[in-house]
Amino acid sequence: MKNNQESTAVVTGLGLVCLALFFGVSLYSYSPYDVLDYHATESQDIANKAGLIGAQLAHHALCMYGIGAWVITILMLVFGAFICATRSLAGTFGRTCGAILLVAIVCAWCGAINQGAVFSNGYPAGPGGLIGKTFIAPPLINYFGRVGVFLVLATASLLAALLLAQSLTEAALALIGRGMSQ
Repeated sequence: MKNNQESTAVVTGLGLVCLALFFGVSLYSYSPYDVLDYHATESQDIANKAGLIGAQLAHHALCMYGIGAWVITILMLVFGAFICATRSLAGTFGRTCGAILLVAIVCAWCGAINQGAVFSNGYPAGPGGLIGKTFIAPPLINYFGRVGVFLVLATASLLAALLLAQSLTEAALALIGRGMSQ
């Protein structure tokens, strides 16, 4: 039974690592011209190194999440490596909740910083994506104000860190507390 659970964990971890690598290649080689119906060149070649699927995946991820798409990729890579190293799926639910919260925080943070700006820095819907710029940041700014939104996001970041790596976060907070008391 234990061997079966370890095998399942390793296969799951390797699957996450492979998905993260594919996702990373597709995001890195993203070109907005790959998903257009009209191509100015005669060859109509796709510039994305992950092919048509990678081009579509990168376009939709960058539109929805902006910089959060990179956070998703990094989290999938780290989770996959962690699952392979520990050969266990224990605590996956809590870490997944922390990862979802972290992606939402990054989208909201980028959406709040870039509120009202017209440039997108290579992101089709801006650095916060549609989630951060349209759905999360405006209600938070309206309710908490321009400064208060960053205090709320900082507190939510602490919660996300506790969900992702509780013992490491507690050790870091204890070190900060000792440093401030001295």
